[in-house]
Amino acid sequence: MRDRITVALRALLTSVALCGGAWPALAAWQLTVFGDSYSVPVHGGAPTWVTQLKDERAVGNVRDFAKSGAVAAAQGTNTFARQIKLWSSAGHPLGDTVVYLGYNDIDGTQSFNPSRSGFQSGINALVAAGATSRGNRLFLVLPHDVGSTPEHNKSASQRSFYRQRTIQ
Repeated sequence: MRDRITVALRALLTSVALCGGAWPALAAWQLTVFGDSYSVPVHGGAPTWVTQLKDERAVGNVRDFAKSGAVAAAQGTNTFARQIKLWSSAGHPLGDTVVYLGYNDIDGTQSFNPSRSGFQSGINALVAAGATSRGNRLFLVLPHDVGSTPEHNKSASQRSFYRQRTIQ
């Protein structure tokens, strides 16, 4: 069964293709991915939305820069900024670009400001390099309410804290 993210992205990606009357030649179609473990090809033994879209032939070539445990904050080594550097080194592949980050930032206990700043810097770099021009599209996937997960839904204060972090 496909998850809601896969279904939503497939609907977005196919709606634009169908407006033109025919599905585009997939060999020329590019999907560029940034994110955390939810955007790597396989997470916890299950194929993620990236693999599902590829298997369904909804996308052609996939350039996946996501890494498990990545954060938006530009602190440490496993960051959105590092993914942007790898993407730059690869020649700025574009096409449709999906950014699916946030869980690891929401789950942190320190200030949320570095996460916001790192996320905005990464998005700015993508836009400056053409991710929203010349037919390229940029999709920002919002995380679900982390406060509603069994891990964080144990108490009202914990649920509220993580729900507010998700909203931010």
